[in-house]
Amino acid sequence: MRYVWIGVVAAGVAALAGCETNVQPLGETRPITIETEPAQARVSLVAPVTREVKELGTTPLADKPVFVMTSFESDEVSPAELSRLFAERGTVHVVIEKEGYQTYDGYLTTESGKTVTHKITLTPVPKE
Repeated sequence: MRYVWIGVVAAGVAALAGCETNVQPLGETRPITIETEPAQARVSLVAPVTREVKELGTTPLADKPVFVMTSFESDEVSPAELSRLFAERGTVHVVIEKEGYQTYDGYLTTESGKTVTHKITLTPVPKE
């Protein structure tokens, strides 16, 4: 039996027994704009379930289409994984890097049918 998790909190008994989870993200492509201070920072996207990293480009990025998980299907899922998946719904996980600045690693909000603009100020690496 398969379940679609869209706001229902539950834990699979099989996951608690140590079985592997089988999570299929469901979602849509949404546009996002990312600007950084300073510009010319490298932006990568971290996939919701697989954690695969894909380079998106260099800032500023305007109306960049990205996959956004809005729900997911699973035969079973551990409570920790379930909590993480719920927290990530509707967001994109990005890593932003620029030499001489601390890496930004965070989640950015998105909206269906609308471009959301994020302005991120990078922090310089402290001088030693």
